[in-house]
Amino acid sequence: MTTNRRLQQAPTTVRPAKAKQPPVKKLNPKRVARFVDEIFGESEHEARVKSMANAVVGITQAAVLAIHAIGQAYAQVAGITAKSGVKQIDRLLSSDNFVLAVALRAWVLFVIGARKQAVIALDWTEFDDDDCSTLAAYLVSNHGRATPLFWRTHRKSGLKGNQKRYELEFTVLFGF
Repeated sequence: MTTNRRLQQAPTTVRPAKAKQPPVKKLNPKRVARFVDEIFGESEHEARVKSMANAVVGITQAAVLAIHAIGQAYAQVAGITAKSGVKQIDRLLSSDNFVLAVALRAWVLFVIGARKQAVIALDWTEFDDDDCSTLAAYLVSNHGRATPLFWRTHRKSGLKGNQKRYELEFTVLFGF
């Protein structure tokens, strides 16, 4: 009897209710498609733009940047089979008609936007352990921030005598 009385008299702790987490906004593939079309619609074929939008959806949902993972993530959002999603991403990236330089040029023009002048910084970053050196181009804003535009990785052992040529190719490719 005393045990029951003690339990009844024990102070009860009131825990605050758990704060509700805001609902996770689902990625809208149609909105992504409109955005990708805005950037690449004039330079790429309509079906390729759709595939690029699908890849963007997959990339934003995948935990790993691998073709299989991107395809599976896209498939989950689109409500299609994983095999079909992987096949779509693989076909986009292996297509001879998908020219990275054309897509990058459209991306750079989008990022630069309506600016009449732009400061572009080129930067070499070296990775000691793997014989790689990356040349990156950044758009420098008037408040001192740098937005990465594109980059290309080269073998560090092959830079000697070629570094200036790589930089020139970079600038010519994008019309700087």
